[in-house]
Amino acid sequence: MSALEAPREEPAAAPKVPIDLEELRIHRSKPDYAAPRSGSFLGRVVWALLLLGIGGAAVWFYRGGTFSGGADVPVVEVARVRVTGRAERARAAGFAAAGWVKLPRYHPVVVTPLVEGRIEELHVIEGDVVEEGQVLARLYARDYQAELDVAEAAVEAACVECQKMTAGTRKQEIEQARAEVERLEAELDQAREILDRSKRLQPSGAISLEELQLDETKVETLDASLDKARHVLALMEEGFRTEDIALAQARRTKAEAERDLAALKLGYTEIQSPMGGVVLERHAAKGQWVAPREGAIVSLFDPQDLEARVDVVQDDLSKVFRGQTVEITTRAEPRRKYDGEVFLIEPRADLVKNTVAVRVKIAPTESPILHPDMVVKVRFLPRPEVEDAAETDTETDTDTETDTGTETGVPDAEEPPEPVVTLPEAALLRESDATFVYVIASEKARRVPVTVGNLEDGWFVVESGLQGGELVAVTGQGRLKTGVVVRVAD
Repeated sequence: MSALEAPREEPAAAPKVPIDLEELRIHRSKPDYAAPRSGSFLGRVVWALLLLGIGGAAVWFYRGGTFSGGADVPVVEVARVRVTGRAERARAAGFAAAGWVKLPRYHPVVVTPLVEGRIEELHVIEGDVVEEGQVLARLYARDYQAELDVAEAAVEAACVECQKMTAGTRKQEIEQARAEVERLEAELDQAREILDRSKRLQPSGAISLEELQLDETKVETLDASLDKARHVLALMEEGFRTEDIALAQARRTKAEAERDLAALKLGYTEIQSPMGGVVLERHAAKGQWVAPREGAIVSLFDPQDLEARVDVVQDDLSKVFRGQTVEITTRAEPRRKYDGEVFLIEPRADLVKNTVAVRVKIAPTESPILHPDMVVKVRFLPRPEVEDAAETDTETDTDTETDTGTETGVPDAEEPPEPVVTLPEAALLRESDATFVYVIASEKARRVPVTVGNLEDGWFVVESGLQGGELVAVTGQGRLKTGVVVRVAD
């Protein structure tokens, strides 16, 4: 037998031990009263609380899940489902879709330098409005200024040389050359006379053969010098050759072109805006090295040249056409409408989204509200003939209603205008693929499935589910379900 089973045998032998009941009695100094039965009292309290809880739960479920007799009943705002006529239906032939503002494909304009260098000044930041020709930045320009100074000096030297060649030799130089020719002629005549005398005296032995030879050499030397002097004088009197003058002029033109290029490079260090617009992004900072094909400085766009892109579902694509008038609104200014026109329907659809991109040209406006990538609502207006037909039908309907009939007193038979049921956009709820609203009647909510069509100025066209005139909840739908008691806000 284990140690745990040994104590269990003692209670079995306990009845054999005599017990003195008198020792167990409680003696009181005061008279004994009947002790209350505490266990029964607590039981009654528990049962009472349990019954109260059940009753409260029943009231809570009956009231739609709230306590306090309706103090926490859901409070909702309601709107009435509208019924409109044929003219409104014609306008509903158009539709609205969400889109966003985007820049044309040729924007933004990226401003880059035309020469390389280090940015020394940068005058604009994102959002600044700039004008055409406004200075946006300046590059370090001392080296370009030095190149311009060298080019200007070269131009000056070429001009002087060209003027010299064109003007020819001065008169003083020609007179000096003529005098040199005359001097050499005189010396040559004298040398020839001496040579003739030496030739007569040499046979008699009066002069030696060597002296005769010296006289002959002197005559030859003077004759050569005279020829050279005469040639120089002729050149001076004739002037520079035409080819030499043309070469000097070409050198001057080249120097002037190099000077103009140096001046142009110096001017390019002042980076100007190529257009008027707004700075979309700044790509560089002061002190940064930039180059013509590598260093973008800022990006500009024209706020008067904006587009809107709308992804139109294929069900509505038949209502879109090139040249169609649209109205554009933003959440920033819901009541302000911007005009636009469809100018392109993309030829390729989006297989994933089942949409076709439509591009709308926004009419120029001075409003500072429109920004690239801003979400907008684009309302595509129907064709003009559709609206005209709708107005004609409306006038016909009115005439029919006021007509007293024919001579027999029988009113003309006219087909009544087709009603159009619309409900507020805020009333429509979605769950998975289902769309529904909560209709409020007799202070209770009722979930009603609906099928809707186009969204027009915040109202959906109801295709099925509602007849018109119902009150539908537009706020507080998160606490509603069928049968819930509600309170309509004042």
